[in-house]
Amino acid sequence: MRAAQLEPLPRSAFEWKTAAASAPGSLFRMTQDSQLARVADPTSYPVPPVEYQSVSYSGALYEVPHQRRFLDENAQGYLVYLGGDAALLAAKTNVRNGRRVLLVKNSFGNALAPLLLPHFEQVIVADYRMYFRTVAALVKRFKITDLIVQNATLTANDPYHRGRLKAASALDPAPVSCLVLPFRRPLWQVHRACCDDWSLLPWLSSGWPLATPSEAVPRPNRGSRQPTSSQAGESASSKLASTT
Repeated sequence: MRAAQLEPLPRSAFEWKTAAASAPGSLFRMTQDSQLARVADPTSYPVPPVEYQSVSYSGALYEVPHQRRFLDENAQGYLVYLGGDAALLAAKTNVRNGRRVLLVKNSFGNALAPLLLPHFEQVIVADYRMYFRTVAALVKRFKITDLIVQNATLTANDPYHRGRLKAASALDPAPVSCLVLPFRRPLWQVHRACCDDWSLLPWLSSGWPLATPSEAVPRPNRGSRQPTSSQAGESASSKLASTT
């Protein structure tokens, strides 16, 4: 924050609350260990000292607003922050300093987003796993003055997350000569049939997203048998023929 010439607020500046319902947590969700289920984790969260209004956006161009808070005080566990993952959210605050920040993040950044509210007139949050357009488009749309890219050691070393960040950082959707396929097909099969670079995946069909904003790009199941390039190409061609 100091690098951005902003002074972080002390812990005492926030009102701290505890979620009404405790939750077993992520470790239990992944392991389903009965011992972890016996003791739920309480969730304490800071309420920023600022007034704001916020929405999430859906639709192919992320232009359909829905009311959504940066803190969902009725949610359980980590879902308190942003109410869970969403492709694109925007908040307007009562701060008047002319600064508008864009946070590009994965789920590790959900808890960071509310902490930005006291420092900016607008806070825009894009989840690069679900937002299938470019950061440049958001900078232009919201007149962004500050950019924060959040990552974590676990995700920064994952090829899928690196690929999605690379795609989001493109200046413009790359023109791709490719098949236009239905959304039902697994995207890794679309990739094998159409192009050789993961960074082009979100913009097959010349810039239109291949999934709805609520869907993250699925990764291939590494334990399953993947089709050969020729098989994927034949299947893609049959899909195209069925839509024409």
